[in-house]
Amino acid sequence: MNTGDILCGFQGQYEISSQLGRGSFGIVYLTEFTPHSSSICTTRAIKEIAVSNNPYCKGFEACLKEAEIMEQISCNAENNNIVKCYESFPRGYIAPQSSLRHKSLFIAMEYCTGGDLASKIRETQRNISIPSPYHL
Repeated sequence: MNTGDILCGFQGQYEISSQLGRGSFGIVYLTEFTPHSSSICTTRAIKEIAVSNNPYCKGFEACLKEAEIMEQISCNAENNNIVKCYESFPRGYIAPQSSLRHKSLFIAMEYCTGGDLASKIRETQRNISIPSPYHL
């Protein structure tokens, strides 16, 4: 995806601003979200999970179920440390033989400015003093 590309979700449009990161499951983009019912933009992160040819993904249905669970947890959570998950939606199709399959699943989430979890864990580990083992 490129800067300026637009994704249409169920709740509104997401305009790609930049790529935030890449991992085993997919790519995360920074977007400007405009709801269908408003012209006011907000910043959100969008995670693209490539369903086809992804050894970490066990099919579209499994990825969609995980996204639905994330949405349920974030909607019911009262903890500020849980990232809000707003919606998930498919894009693209592959038609091998006669069954249609989705090519990518997009998950729209709250954009957290503090960086990614892996960086925070590494930073915390550097700041923790672990005593060296005692030799008997």
